[in-house]
Amino acid sequence: MGELTGKVAIVTGASRGIGQGIAIAFAEAGAAVVCAARTIDKLKETCAAIAKLGGRAIATPCDVRDRAQIEACVASAVEAFGGVDIMVNNAQTIKYVFLNDASDDDMADVLNSGPFASYRFMKAVYPHMKARGGGVIVNVSSGTMYLPNSSRYALYNAAKCGINGLTRAASDEWSGEGIYSFTLLPEAETAMILGMKAREPERYARILTRFPKGRMGDPLEDIGRPLVRLVANAERFTGKNIRMNSNGVTEKTEEVADRPFDLP
Repeated sequence: MGELTGKVAIVTGASRGIGQGIAIAFAEAGAAVVCAARTIDKLKETCAAIAKLGGRAIATPCDVRDRAQIEACVASAVEAFGGVDIMVNNAQTIKYVFLNDASDDDMADVLNSGPFASYRFMKAVYPHMKARGGGVIVNVSSGTMYLPNSSRYALYNAAKCGINGLTRAASDEWSGEGIYSFTLLPEAETAMILGMKAREPERYARILTRFPKGRMGDPLEDIGRPLVRLVANAERFTGKNIRMNSNGVTEKTEEVADRPFDLP
């Protein structure tokens, strides 16, 4: 019996990278997984890997920017497996652009695929989780907002800050009903990171010096499998920001202190 046996999970962005690693890890732990993304062919690869393990999964095409597709995705989970216990909001459009080069459409795209998508999925799964006596929501955020230089990450970071706020509020409002939520800040060799490696090899090399193993993290080994333990014990982590990489699992905290200053 795995730690998630009998549970039903939806994982967005499950066609590759972190989402794929999480979907496979959840299936290893016994969960039935609804793998959602825009590209059905890639999703089938994830489902095939899960089937090879003896797990259960379905591929559900879903553009998370579309409310109707979000609702259809949740409905497919209920139809196929009887409900929803775990929601992982991982999909996110990435716009790597200077502020002065960004357009309103760029910002709208990032917000629709980030905080709006998380908000819509959270509300869509809430009644199903409540009916099953509780659930877990994992919203994938990012450590890019804590970089010493966040140039060209303005739109992406704005979306992730919104996700952080949603997650904390959901924890405050829903944990009394047994629905726990936390944010995940994964550092792994994703498409975004590989893009940075190609654009800025020196910056990438500097980042790697923080990792004794010489890599940020493997989506399955360093992100998906540790996440199973967190989800299985979600009451202990609700409302927290959890960082994961090849160094291990840590809680990301910010010290907030009043610092008096002289008025100009």
